[in-house]
Amino acid sequence: MLHTFFFKEGAKRRHIFEIDNRMSIVYDHQQMSNLKLLDLKADYEQALDQIWEEQIQKHPETVEDELVSRGYAVENKLQIGGVLFLGMNPSYSRTDVNKEGRFFYDYNLDDTNRYFKAFSVFCNMVFEQVYPCHHDIFFIRHKDQKTVLQRRTSILYKEFFEKQLSLSREIIRRTDPRLIVVLNAGIRDIFHEIYSFDDVKDFDNSLGAYNLLIEGKKIPVIFSGMLFGQRALDRGSKMNLQWQIKHVMHMH
Repeated sequence: MLHTFFFKEGAKRRHIFEIDNRMSIVYDHQQMSNLKLLDLKADYEQALDQIWEEQIQKHPETVEDELVSRGYAVENKLQIGGVLFLGMNPSYSRTDVNKEGRFFYDYNLDDTNRYFKAFSVFCNMVFEQVYPCHHDIFFIRHKDQKTVLQRRTSILYKEFFEKQLSLSREIIRRTDPRLIVVLNAGIRDIFHEIYSFDDVKDFDNSLGAYNLLIEGKKIPVIFSGMLFGQRALDRGSKMNLQWQIKHVMHMH
């Protein structure tokens, strides 16, 4: 779920993917190569495999459950010191039947996923010389968030989810983001659990965002909704979010 958006004319190497009839995204590979990236596959594949194997060993009755049997899906790389967008978990659809198992991917090279088309179009309106990245705090693949949150509290899955969240917390710490944009209302509740912030006192009025202590460092955080799907932000709300991101980036 890695997304890169640069728009420099005359770049030596570029890929252009049509997002819709109005927009296209230009990926400048020369600038990409100069960025400092966290390689999740290299650093976390073994840990993720261990989480899944331990779940199967401790709770073999869950081995056929789709939350376990589908495996995990994780972005290959994230920029260190960039803008980090957070989602709940990777979705799953009938078109994913050939992507069973545990895998890492680069959605910046895939223009077929509807969620990331919406993400790309959104970022196209906000960023120029910035490398926005998307990370899901849980790695399981399921389209129904209600089911995911219910299973998280189940005794059979509690440790399974806790280990994934712990891993994501480490990833967030290591990416050291300049700004976090939360694209899911459910994650706000989880942030309350793990970072214990105050809804009033921790909001920075001059910044227009929360200024939270995230893994030992104060980081601006914007809480928003999804960019795609039945509960997605309307056009006006997306424009407000774009303005808010630009404002925070300018002020911070």
